[in-house]
Amino acid sequence: MRRLILILFFTLGTLLAAMAQNSIDRQVERYSAIGQSRFTSAVERDPRTRRVQKVVKVLELYDKGVKALIDAFKAESSNGDFTEKRDSKGLTMILTTSRPRQNRVYMLKCDSPYSFGAYAGSYGHAKVTIIIRYK
Repeated sequence: MRRLILILFFTLGTLLAAMAQNSIDRQVERYSAIGQSRFTSAVERDPRTRRVQKVVKVLELYDKGVKALIDAFKAESSNGDFTEKRDSKGLTMILTTSRPRQNRVYMLKCDSPYSFGAYAGSYGHAKVTIIIRYK
């Protein structure tokens, strides 16, 4: 019985971490289909074994969805090493996570916010880069 409870807690913890980790990925997938975005993906393989070594995904957004991505990064900040920097050029957020099979780096760069009119506090352009390196 004790073993079953330990396995249940371990499985639940793993699932929660995986679900939280994927909220940024879900946002990127969601906004990659929007007409005002540009999405690119590249895969690096081992030439000998053809196994995937690294995947790089880049999403560029204009206005729509930028706030949702910022919120997703803030929600995920407790799931790894998180850095946030604001300056006159804009906002940069970096989240680094490590798993047994892969390391992930999530980076969000936003232009500086508008400071006037109806767009006060919004961001015009954002770029999300996801780097997945398999071990």
